[in-house]
Amino acid sequence: PPSTNYTTFQNITFNFTATDDQLLINVSLYVEGVLNQTDLSPVNNTPLVFLLTLGDGDWDVYGSATDNASKSNVTETRRYVINTTPYIEFITPTEANDSLVAILFLTLT
Repeated sequence: PPSTNYTTFQNITFNFTATDDQLLINVSLYVEGVLNQTDLSPVNNTPLVFLLTLGDGDWDVYGSATDNASKSNVTETRRYVINTTPYIEFITPTEANDSLVAILFLTLT
């Protein structure tokens, strides 16, 4: 996926699959560099799902995995730009009836 994702969705599902030649001891999700969630019983090469709700704004999100030899690695950082404010454009006046028309673009889930 692209490094920056623009969306109106505030609920995002992250799918991580960590692989290692050792026993994995945790897989974590970070938002803005702060630990958000951790799975303490990951299974090697098996998808893990983290559910995250974010408000409007720009968010950097990445994952991390650590094995029982205390070696760790991180994913690429993904930026999510969330904007739930509807776009409204007023066109005045219309040609047909000389009245106001509001055009409203909404994404509803």
